[in-house]
Amino acid sequence: MNCNIDTVGANIRNYGRAVHTRLELIKAVEDTVDALSKEQIVFTDLFISACEQVERIHACTNDGALDPEGSINELLINAETALQAIYHNYKYRLLAANACPHLGDHKDDVVNEYTTTLELISDLHETTEEMRWAIKEHDADLSKPTGKFDNAEDLIAHLKAL
Repeated sequence: MNCNIDTVGANIRNYGRAVHTRLELIKAVEDTVDALSKEQIVFTDLFISACEQVERIHACTNDGALDPEGSINELLINAETALQAIYHNYKYRLLAANACPHLGDHKDDVVNEYTTTLELISDLHETTEEMRWAIKEHDADLSKPTGKFDNAEDLIAHLKAL
């Protein structure tokens, strides 16, 4: 074997860069998968809590309105908006992971974790919306009948006064 010091040096530098790049990719994949796994635990806990709250709302009787001033509704709308934003952010990341040629055999791991996380976010959003509507239905069921209206304008005026 001939030894050309320039060629050997270049080959060793290329090897060192390749190993470093590969190890950085592996670390990035592991960090991403670990972070998503932790977020899945949080989203799962929130989902379970939301489901429990929906059950409690349905079990409520005529004890009174749950959200007479609408502040809970506003909080839940804000939660839904935040969940939509994170969903779209993660959807973009999933598309990027699917299109990334550098992930190689790690692509399935990353894609699966993003897919699972997106499903949990979607379930949480749906349950949050269900909770909001359950509260509205509960409170509407307790509201007093308004009577009959002679025309649409009277009904609209009454609704605006509420």
